[in-house]
Order: sequence, then structure tokens, then C-alpha cells
Amino acid sequence: MPAPLKARRLDEGDADAIANFMRSAGWNADATSDGVRGWLRSAAAQNPFEPGVGPPLVGVFIGPLLVACLTSIPTRFWNGSKFAPGHWLKGFWVLDQHRDGLIGYLLLKEMLRHVGLAASMPAALA
Repeated sequence: MPAPLKARRLDEGDADAIANFMRSAGWNADATSDGVRGWLRSAAAQNPFEPGVGPPLVGVFIGPLLVACLTSIPTRFWNGSKFAPGHWLKGFWVLDQHRDGLIGYLLLKEMLRHVGLAASMPAALA
């Protein structure tokens, strides 16, 4: 690795890195920093469990470059006796050139520091 790995929660201050990641990952070829800030603010405003607080969004950086990202969607899960707040993990993505290493593990480990009850579909449907 040319620089140390750093996994952490992302926020509006990371809008440039997130927009660049979205373009590199093929999620949104037209992603901009302003668009990312709008998306983060909208997600915070719509958070049903903590209105005004953005749902966890985490990433892994190699130096200043965001190479992996994982988003979450606040939701409710039935635990057998009641509904409990939780997070649906979505958008688990590591840029192609950084796969087959520990980056995905670091990404998930960081997300689990920020959520309690969580669910995920670990692979995209064919």
C-alpha cells in the first residue's frame, strides 16, 4: 500500500471524496460535492429514529483516496416480540483495484462500531 489505511465514519466534510468515489465506482457519473451534501442532509432529515442525524456512512481511505464505502438505511426489524430499530447495510463497495484484501473487512468492522441491529444482503443478485 502506498499510504496507511484509515477506516472511519464519513460526513459532509468528505463530500469531495464521496463524490469522486461515486464516480469511480460507477454509482453516479455526475456526482458532485454539492449533490453529496444534499443527499447526506436529506438522509439525516428523513431518519425515523434520530431525526436530523445522518445514518451511518463509513469508508476506507488509502491516504486521501476513498477506496471503499458502505451506507446504511434506518429501518425496523421484528425480533420475535417487538419491532426494534436497526440498519439495513447497503452499497458495500470496494473499488476494483483494491479488492481481495482486508479493505472490505475493515469497512464492515467500522460500520459495526456505529450500528447495533443490522441486516445486509452480502452479494448482488446475478
